[in-house]
Amino acid sequence: MSRVGRFIALLLLASVMGGEATAQSSSGDIDVRVVVDISGSMKSNDPGNLRQPAVRLLARLIPEGATAGVWTFGQYVNMLVPHGQVDDSWRQRAIERSGQINSVALRTNLGEALEVAGKSYYSGGSLDSTHFILLTDGQVDVSAQPAANAAERERVLGSVLAEIEQSGATVHTVALSDKADLTLLQTFADQTGGSYSFAENAEELNRVFLQALNAAIPQEQLPIKGNRFLVDSGVKEFTALIFPGEPTTASAEPLALIDPDGQRRTATRPGLDARWVHESSYDLVTLSNPQPGEWQLEGILGQGSRVTVVSDLRLMVSPLPPRFREGEVAELEAWFLERDERISNPEFLGVIEVLLTLTADDGRSGTKTLSSAQPPEDGVYRDQISRLPEFGDYQLELIADGQTFSRKFSQILTYVGPEGEAPQASAPIMAEAESEPEQPVDTAAETAEPQLTAVPDAGPIDLGALEHPEPTVSESAPQTTDWTAYLVVAGSVMALAVVGFGLWLWGSRRAKASQQASAEAGPSGEVEPTEQAAVAEVEVERQEAIEDEPEDDAVEVVEGGIDDPVAADMTEEADEEFGLEDFDLSEIESPDEPATEDEVPEKPDATAPDAPEISQEKQEVSR
Repeated sequence: MSRVGRFIALLLLASVMGGEATAQSSSGDIDVRVVVDISGSMKSNDPGNLRQPAVRLLARLIPEGATAGVWTFGQYVNMLVPHGQVDDSWRQRAIERSGQINSVALRTNLGEALEVAGKSYYSGGSLDSTHFILLTDGQVDVSAQPAANAAERERVLGSVLAEIEQSGATVHTVALSDKADLTLLQTFADQTGGSYSFAENAEELNRVFLQALNAAIPQEQLPIKGNRFLVDSGVKEFTALIFPGEPTTASAEPLALIDPDGQRRTATRPGLDARWVHESSYDLVTLSNPQPGEWQLEGILGQGSRVTVVSDLRLMVSPLPPRFREGEVAELEAWFLERDERISNPEFLGVIEVLLTLTADDGRSGTKTLSSAQPPEDGVYRDQISRLPEFGDYQLELIADGQTFSRKFSQILTYVGPEGEAPQASAPIMAEAESEPEQPVDTAAETAEPQLTAVPDAGPIDLGALEHPEPTVSESAPQTTDWTAYLVVAGSVMALAVVGFGLWLWGSRRAKASQQASAEAGPSGEVEPTEQAAVAEVEVERQEAIEDEPEDDAVEVVEGGIDDPVAADMTEEADEEFGLEDFDLSEIESPDEPATEDEVPEKPDATAPDAPEISQEKQEVSR
């Protein structure tokens, strides 16, 4: 057994023997309420009724012991799945009733939907731990009179939003179609501390629903590297959620899971210890007490694929705001728990590499190392994120690699600012290297323990690290990271590549023209007069181009281009200055389109807790 393995075993033994645990949140504290639009406009925006498999995905991923319910709304509000504790029975009911999601409602009564689903008696009078996931594709629409709709919208943004804010609930909004009231949805997310997502089409519903659920209930994950992930002995269960990538051939093999012994599992032959659910838009595989070792996923993985785990060893992350504005700072704190007790032992932390990566929508990314030769005394890794190069969404990933185990956390951060304004220019990248390194904070010296909410971890991708100077003992505040420099460098690298390719192509074409002229020469080796003139003209143009170029900027073009010593020197110099190994420019394929299911008419809801289900209800007329 390795050094880290023996240490983990000692921690497990010590935890069993005793020790005061830190109070942390559990799945039993979480309440999820899914509210889905079934108005007639969904016929065009979601023609395949992909809301059905998306709701089934949420039902399967909400943790055991949490509470949850599903509501649909149009002119009326229906409780599709009664609010209750999540177990196998609740999940089965949600999966079965997802088939009743349709597109037949006459209106879009968004305000009443939030009021009905937001009743506090479902959760014992408190909404502090309640997370709404609201999906709509339209505007507030309760009447044929525009004035009535405008008045209702004002009420929704006024008293309805104020009541939700005061209750402590969080609203995560999902817009399907640019015809939705984006301003209203963003306002609800901002004012309640929730996330906002925009799905350009119904095929993205699984991804954005998962993004909203991850914001509500972040789950601990294992990094996936090259379709492989490492399961350590502390993992009690893992669930692999795999979105399909674009197949390279029509006869591509179906997804398979290979265990450490080489046993191949598929959807039709998952094994006795596995539960495998296959939908056209995703595969969901769950194994209890999995064999430790390296597992492999055989197939093309789409964006958002991940492996979540239930484990005694957990990576915890303090709550991060889903959205932060220009001038604000997003503070990050991360630490490890072993059976609910924070690990601060330097022997354990000294072998862990902690990497923080931010990736923009266009694929540019930057990575920095939070760990160092001297682990933080209190076991808490700290960093701050300030300015970013552009407004928009950024994928944040925190990966901890301990050689014999690994954990990951991920979240979408949205950087916003005043409309029409761009973020300020960032300082040069070298300025960050000269800044003072961040210092660990000794929480034992504080008067009160900071209230850090446990946030389990998330999925794959391994990128390089940007090394920082070794920290010294200091009481300074955590370093603020301006991520603009990290992300701008990736664009510079792409520009250098384009210039280099152009020079190589120019040299190749000139060489090809010269060879062609030689091949067309007569038996005596001389070129015909007309050809001589053409060759002479080409030579004159080439000589003039060379003479016109400044001597300092002259670049010698060598046939083949790749072995050009000047270009090689330029590349090496760029590598030394910017650290190109710190950026990943790869692209991830998008998932396939799920299948279509039949529609069922909408039914009005009974909101009383004693009778949450209705058998005979009013059916709406299709728009």
